[in-house]
Amino acid sequence: MSMNLNLLKKPLLTKRGLNNVKLAGREAWESTVFQLTIYTLAICFLLFYPVNYILAPFTSISVSLVMGFAIGIFLHRGFVHKQFQTYSWLQKPALFIASMVMFTTSIRWSFAHMYHHKFVDTDQDPHNPMSIGLIGSAFPIFWNKFPVSMRDMLRLKGHFKDPYHKFMEKYFAFVVVGFYSLLALISFEFFVYFVLGCALTNIFVAMVNQLHAWGNPEGVWWSLISGGEGFHNKHHENMRDYKDGSPFIWFIEMVKKNERR
Repeated sequence: MSMNLNLLKKPLLTKRGLNNVKLAGREAWESTVFQLTIYTLAICFLLFYPVNYILAPFTSISVSLVMGFAIGIFLHRGFVHKQFQTYSWLQKPALFIASMVMFTTSIRWSFAHMYHHKFVDTDQDPHNPMSIGLIGSAFPIFWNKFPVSMRDMLRLKGHFKDPYHKFMEKYFAFVVVGFYSLLALISFEFFVYFVLGCALTNIFVAMVNQLHAWGNPEGVWWSLISGGEGFHNKHHENMRDYKDGSPFIWFIEMVKKNERR
């Protein structure tokens, strides 16, 4: 879910932007390696670690639901689509968790998602499920090429004024390794459940993207496993409105800033 952001600093820009940008540079391989590592660890834990099969499902699913909130509400709706404004002390930790789960920074994911909406289900949609399938949706090295407008490049560049995003872009791989290592040192058992929840969440994210190829089925069950993404058609009809985020509209109402009049 990423692009080589160094392109912004190179003299490849024209008045119209860039053509055929491929989200399969170093950052995409980086994300894919982390994802494969998590899936491998999850399988090994299920097969060889003395998992408590009563506690494990409850803990892993609970962790996955929290991850879904971080991705679906704070990253997707709040940061990318700006459907609501929230407090920085809430947003930054949520964006961090989302990055640690999907193995990409907020900026890279935001950039790819903008073009998913712009070229939805076409050959220029970065993760068009019609052409790349479920496995392709899960790993950004398989994503499609697409054109990048100058306006969107400047919009992306504006995010670098934030020290948090600057730091994450520069040291992302080290942050991921450090975060999971620290988690394992603090509590290896929780680390196991976190890894299982992370693997589960990544499967859910790929499945939500694949809804386009499955006739866009809608319902509360899809929302429950994806942090409020169960009414995808409505979201694409009006991506600025969070009212399609049922059954978690109450949570957005609770964490959003009150609008000044």
